[in-house]
Amino acid sequence: LILSMVVNEVWAQNTLDLAGISSSSPAKVAYSIRRLSTSYTGNLIRVRRSSDNATQDIGYNAGNHLDTSALKTFVGAGDGFVTKWYDQSGNANDGIQSTSGSQPLIVSSGVVVRANGEPAIKFNGSNFIDGGSTSYSITSARSLNAVYTVQSGTPSMIIDRTPASNGLFC
Repeated sequence: LILSMVVNEVWAQNTLDLAGISSSSPAKVAYSIRRLSTSYTGNLIRVRRSSDNATQDIGYNAGNHLDTSALKTFVGAGDGFVTKWYDQSGNANDGIQSTSGSQPLIVSSGVVVRANGEPAIKFNGSNFIDGGSTSYSITSARSLNAVYTVQSGTPSMIIDRTPASNGLFC
């Protein structure tokens, strides 16, 4: 599975103008492997490389897309896994996965995972990014905008896994 996700609720500090979302529809959380806001200056993801388990933050290039050059230089010929997906809304609701066996893949044998020619994060049905049980604190009506592809099998959770605790189950 590949995913770019935005959850809207009135709380955002950053307008997601690069994603075409106006300030009248602020986001509670915004994950993507491209920059979504001209106000956002942080990194997009933190990656762990398989060769030595070192981690490094990876940002975006001049075109606001994932800096795949920095990603490939860091990971090398091995595999790269996403350990943290930074929230671009300005609300610091970063998605985290500290268990190595549950981290989604972004580089496979030195090659950036892609879907339709674009960098992608690969979820295999048993890995996920954990938003935590209460990190979103969403209590009112909201919308979820996600772009993903099911390549095989049955879709399952991607972000979070506790629908009863916060209502967000992807």
